[in-house]
This record gives sequence, structure tokens and C-alpha cells, in this order.
Amino acid sequence: MGNRALQAIIAVALVFPQLAFAGTGQEKAKEEISENLSNTKKRLTQLQENLKILQENVDIDRENIEKVTKAKEIWEKNTKSYKAAATELDQLRKELEGQIKSQRESMDHNGVEKKKWSRQLDTQKKDLDQIEAELRKVNEKPTTQKGT
Repeated sequence: MGNRALQAIIAVALVFPQLAFAGTGQEKAKEEISENLSNTKKRLTQLQENLKILQENVDIDRENIEKVTKAKEIWEKNTKSYKAAATELDQLRKELEGQIKSQRESMDHNGVEKKKWSRQLDTQKKDLDQIEAELRKVNEKPTTQKGT
């Protein structure tokens, strides 16, 4: 509708000067008017082409805005997902660090227990060796006494 209004205004602007010179009979003025009319038609055609191009650009811009809006929505969803995943990973990392610490403490405790039990085993082996030695002595005495 805006395009038609522009055409009507241009047509009226072209006709009024032509009517002013119509009664004078000046051929030169008619030629100028005709030339002006031709130039104005060319400009009008160019303006119509420019309007068409502008409308196409507006349509493309709308499509681009829709695409950017959708991309932004997807980006926001992904950001939320990534933040949730990062939070979960951080929580898991803390749990694993706690487990590692607990396992190290358990290993240290087990090492201490192993040393303790190893010492006790060594002591029991020495005691056993001593008892065996005493038993051998006891067993040897009766055989030597019987033989004398």
C-alpha cells in the first residue's frame, strides 16, 4: 500500500508541471517535461527495485533473528546442562578425593598393623625356636643318661 501511495504522489507531481505548460505551446518545455517524466519513471522504477530489495533484506533479517533466537535458546540449555555436569563432576571429584584419603589412611593403618603383627610373629618364632631348642635339650638328656 505504501508503494502505491508513492507512485500516486510521483504521478501527480509529474502531471501538474505538464499541465502548466500545455497551454503555452512551447515545445521545448514539453520536451523537458517529457524528459523529466522519463527520468522520474526511471527513478520510480529504481525506487521500486530498492523497496523490493529492502523488503527481501527485512525478510532475511527476520529469519536471521529467528535463527539467532533459537541458537541462543539452545546455547542457554547447553550452558545449564554443562553447569549441571560440571557441578556433578566436582561433587564426584570431592567424593573420590575423600575415598582416596580414606584408602590411604586405611593403608597406613594396615601398614602399622602389619609391622605390629610381623614383630609379634618374629617374637613368637623366636619363642618357638627357644622352646624347640629346650625340647631338644630335654630329649637329648634322657638318651645320654640311658646310655651311661
